[in-house]
Amino acid sequence: MTTSQPDETPPMLPTLRPGTAAHRLLQDSLTTLRDAAPDAETRQLYDDILSGRRSARELTSSPAFARTAMHGLTEYEERRQHLTPEQRQEEDARAQAVASRAEDEQHPQG
Repeated sequence: MTTSQPDETPPMLPTLRPGTAAHRLLQDSLTTLRDAAPDAETRQLYDDILSGRRSARELTSSPAFARTAMHGLTEYEERRQHLTPEQRQEEDARAQAVASRAEDEQHPQG
Protein backbone atom coordinates (compact mmCIF):
# COMPACT_ATOMS: atom_id res chain seq x y z
CA MET A 1 0.00 0.00 0.00
CA THR A 2 1.36 3.41 -0.95
CA THR A 3 0.91 6.45 1.18
CA SER A 4 0.61 9.71 -0.68
CA GLN A 5 2.78 12.50 0.59
CA PRO A 6 1.25 15.94 1.08
CA ASP A 7 2.29 18.54 -1.46
CA GLU A 8 5.05 20.55 0.22
CA THR A 9 5.27 23.13 -2.55
CA PRO A 10 5.15 26.56 -0.91
CA PRO A 11 2.07 28.65 -1.71
CA MET A 12 2.77 31.64 -3.91
CA LEU A 13 -0.50 33.29 -2.90
CA PRO A 14 -2.48 32.64 0.28
CA THR A 15 -5.63 31.78 -1.72
CA LEU A 16 -3.92 29.47 -4.23
CA ARG A 17 -3.61 25.89 -3.04
CA PRO A 18 -0.36 24.19 -4.09
CA GLY A 19 -0.91 21.32 -6.49
CA THR A 20 -3.96 22.83 -8.20
CA ALA A 21 -4.05 23.68 -11.88
CA ALA A 22 -4.09 27.39 -11.03
CA HIS A 23 -1.02 27.02 -8.85
CA ARG A 24 0.82 25.01 -11.53
CA LEU A 25 -0.13 27.62 -14.14
CA LEU A 26 1.26 30.43 -11.97
CA GLN A 27 4.35 28.38 -11.18
CA ASP A 28 4.97 27.59 -14.85
CA SER A 29 4.40 31.23 -15.82
CA LEU A 30 6.77 32.54 -13.16
CA THR A 31 9.40 29.99 -14.16
CA THR A 32 9.13 31.13 -17.78
CA LEU A 33 9.37 34.77 -16.71
CA ARG A 34 12.35 34.01 -14.48
CA ASP A 35 14.16 32.23 -17.28
CA ALA A 36 13.63 35.27 -19.54
CA ALA A 37 14.26 37.91 -16.87
CA PRO A 38 16.21 40.87 -18.19
CA ASP A 39 18.25 41.39 -15.03
CA ALA A 40 19.40 39.75 -11.81
CA GLU A 41 16.98 41.74 -9.62
CA THR A 42 13.94 40.49 -11.52
CA ARG A 43 15.29 36.93 -11.69
CA GLN A 44 15.84 36.93 -7.91
CA LEU A 45 12.29 38.16 -7.31
CA TYR A 46 10.87 35.24 -9.29
CA ASP A 47 13.18 32.79 -7.50
CA ASP A 48 12.05 34.13 -4.13
CA ILE A 49 8.38 33.70 -5.05
CA LEU A 50 8.88 30.22 -6.50
CA SER A 51 10.73 29.12 -3.36
CA GLY A 52 8.11 30.57 -1.00
CA ARG A 53 10.36 33.27 0.48
CA ARG A 54 8.08 35.97 -0.92
CA SER A 55 4.47 36.20 -2.07
CA ALA A 56 3.46 36.69 -5.68
CA ARG A 57 1.55 39.75 -4.42
CA GLU A 58 4.90 41.48 -4.08
CA LEU A 59 5.12 41.63 -7.86
CA THR A 60 2.64 44.50 -7.84
CA SER A 61 5.04 46.78 -5.97
CA SER A 62 8.23 45.75 -7.77
CA PRO A 63 9.79 48.29 -10.15
CA ALA A 64 11.74 45.44 -11.75
CA PHE A 65 8.53 43.55 -12.50
CA ALA A 66 6.85 46.71 -13.80
CA ARG A 67 9.67 47.18 -16.33
CA THR A 68 9.46 43.56 -17.41
CA ALA A 69 5.65 43.62 -17.62
CA MET A 70 5.61 46.75 -19.77
CA HIS A 71 8.16 45.23 -22.13
CA GLY A 72 6.16 41.99 -22.37
CA LEU A 73 2.86 43.79 -22.94
CA THR A 74 4.38 45.86 -25.71
CA GLU A 75 5.71 42.73 -27.44
CA TYR A 76 2.35 40.99 -26.99
CA GLU A 77 0.43 43.93 -28.50
CA GLU A 78 2.81 44.10 -31.47
CA ARG A 79 2.52 40.35 -32.08
CA ARG A 80 -1.27 40.46 -31.80
CA GLN A 81 -1.50 43.21 -34.41
CA HIS A 82 -0.10 40.78 -36.99
CA LEU A 83 -2.64 38.04 -36.27
CA THR A 84 -5.70 37.49 -38.40
CA PRO A 85 -9.10 37.88 -36.68
CA GLU A 86 -9.41 34.08 -36.70
CA GLN A 87 -6.00 33.66 -35.06
CA ARG A 88 -6.96 36.21 -32.38
CA GLN A 89 -10.18 34.29 -31.69
CA GLU A 90 -8.26 31.01 -31.40
CA GLU A 91 -5.72 32.59 -29.04
CA ASP A 92 -8.51 34.11 -26.92
CA ALA A 93 -10.33 30.78 -26.75
CA ARG A 94 -7.18 28.94 -25.63
CA ALA A 95 -6.52 31.53 -22.94
CA GLN A 96 -10.12 31.34 -21.73
CA ALA A 97 -9.98 27.53 -21.58
CA VAL A 98 -6.82 27.60 -19.46
CA ALA A 99 -8.29 30.22 -17.13
CA SER A 100 -11.56 28.29 -16.79
CA ARG A 101 -9.81 25.02 -15.94
CA ALA A 102 -7.69 26.75 -13.32
CA GLU A 103 -10.73 28.51 -11.82
CA ASP A 104 -12.80 25.29 -11.78
CA GLU A 105 -10.06 23.43 -9.94
CA GLN A 106 -9.46 26.24 -7.48
CA HIS A 107 -13.18 26.62 -6.68
CA PRO A 108 -14.89 23.27 -7.38
CA GLN A 109 -18.66 23.28 -7.37
CA GLY A 110 -19.96 20.71 -5.05
